[in-house]
Amino acid sequence: MGWVTIRVNRNGVLRSYSVPEGITVLEALEYIDSNYGEGILYRASCRAGQCGSCAMTINGKPRLACKTKVEDGMVVEPLEGFNVVEDLVVDRTPYYKKIQGLRNYLHHEGDIPKITPEDMREFKGVRNCIDCLCCLSQCPARKFSQYPGPTFMRQLARFAFDPRDREDRERIAYFENLHNCTTCAKCVEVCPKEIDIVHRAIERLRELAFEKGYYLKNHLVVRENI
Repeated sequence: MGWVTIRVNRNGVLRSYSVPEGITVLEALEYIDSNYGEGILYRASCRAGQCGSCAMTINGKPRLACKTKVEDGMVVEPLEGFNVVEDLVVDRTPYYKKIQGLRNYLHHEGDIPKITPEDMREFKGVRNCIDCLCCLSQCPARKFSQYPGPTFMRQLARFAFDPRDREDRERIAYFENLHNCTTCAKCVEVCPKEIDIVHRAIERLRELAFEKGYYLKNHLVVRENI
């Protein structure tokens, strides 16, 4: 059996550990805790890339620890853009509070309209999020403005596309700085579920918002010039 050395960021200090080659980062962390008695703290649940719990920064990029194989010299760190609780655990509380504030459920009154196959195709592409928060860790607009981040807009788009939802999601998106998104597609690049948030959510949500009168004044100038 071969061995590789990985480094783990433990509260600002990189510590090196030898682990068996060919295993995942999650398995390596379990190995370190079991064989070296280190007690590294990290989040994990399904071990199958479906829960998003084990997302962390691996060699400078957000990845799922249960799906990423160890490499010699690999650096494992907490997910960027969040306060670190301890070791590889970050504070997700602000995210959950923000999602709750967006009324993250179908809002309707009276009879519920039926959804068509076309409706399903519209919002199916933005429903597969596993809340890993990889996209939030890489979003430049979130880092430098009041933009809440890609997955929030993805959630708003999901409900905006659903005819059963009666909430004015476009208005919420507009006042949550929908137009601060730079469409750099960093969120698409790092999404483990390959959700095209830029084209399937942001651009479509902007289109719907414009139709409802939620737009920037310069948008009208562009339209007049066209």
